[in-house]
Amino acid sequence: MINAYSRINVINIVYQPELRTKFFIITNNEGIRAVQSRCIHAKIIRNEVFKEALKFIGTKYTDDFILQYEDTIMTLGIHQVAKSYYYIKELGYYYSRDQFGGFPKLKNKVCKPNNGKISDLGHIKELHFLLDKLKNNEFERQLIYHELISIHHYASLIAYTNHRYSYVYEVLDALIQCRYLSNRQKQRLIDIRTRLENKQKGIK
Repeated sequence: MINAYSRINVINIVYQPELRTKFFIITNNEGIRAVQSRCIHAKIIRNEVFKEALKFIGTKYTDDFILQYEDTIMTLGIHQVAKSYYYIKELGYYYSRDQFGGFPKLKNKVCKPNNGKISDLGHIKELHFLLDKLKNNEFERQLIYHELISIHHYASLIAYTNHRYSYVYEVLDALIQCRYLSNRQKQRLIDIRTRLENKQKGIK
């Protein structure tokens, strides 16, 4: 995989297993995302790597209605399966020779409504994906905690959760029970869960 839109003059190639966690960062600054490389655009990806990433991600997510955080899920999947990653030093555009030929219409493919609630749980789906796919060790469980906290910082889980509360509780409970989090971190999650429960019950 190649990053085709970077101003960083990097010549070292990143290989596995370093690539799996290369773009993760853990910091107490809640405004800094734990997952640093979040976007699928501006990357040149080998076809076989892309297909392997789709298999790794699985139909649980690729066939779901995700209009937010889908690029983060895709990028995470690619970083897990790609053998190497490096930057192209030059800025520029890459054009496919068929880019201006239009795209063929797919028969029998219709976007189906999802009860009007397609894009509002993408952040929780990303957290579920991280729980499903990352290893159960201290660094990667801490990563999920800090990703959740940064999401909560930018888009309050309390304010933006209005349905499927149990889906959010599953993430919180998994982290609360995790042996790699401190008591202080677990209490933070318990407080968020309690506030969500109160909102669900209509308690102000």
